[in-house]
Amino acid sequence: MEDKTKDRTPLRDKHEQFCREYVIELNATKSYQIVYPDCNYNSARAASSELLTNPNIQSRVKELQANLSLATGVTAIRNINELAKIAYTNVVDMVDSHGNLIDYEDLTEGQKGAISEVYVETVLIQGGDDDSDMTIKKRKVRLHDKIKAILSLNQMLGFNAPEKIENTMVIKQVTGIEVK
Repeated sequence: MEDKTKDRTPLRDKHEQFCREYVIELNATKSYQIVYPDCNYNSARAASSELLTNPNIQSRVKELQANLSLATGVTAIRNINELAKIAYTNVVDMVDSHGNLIDYEDLTEGQKGAISEVYVETVLIQGGDDDSDMTIKKRKVRLHDKIKAILSLNQMLGFNAPEKIENTMVIKQVTGIEVK
């Protein structure tokens, strides 16, 4: 991996700290206020915005993000794969022909990844004619938001990029006509 720090002017300690906080917080104003605790909100907002336009700051933030990605194993491809699990899992594939949920062990990894919540309720049904009680378990599964996953995938993959529309106009010169 190429060392990009050679071409960059060293950052002041406070700017380095700002970069580190920004990578964690993803909020420039809050990051600035952590580094400069006596700074009011409006001043921090203006100063942090200006810092983020500095090429050295931008370069350091990108470098820290790349290191964080490498250390955690979080990559764009991994995120896309997780979002695809959510976007393309159908709840009907998780139930049998009677509408009962399939056992968790029998679900695919993609189906398991799409689940946001499992709710189990035990219900006691008191005896009927023979006075015997019966306990049943109701299971409900909630999936992550499919639409949000699809929108996120579209954005990550650039499908939402504006279309370039070319407009050409031919103008013919007409003589003898006065335009008002």
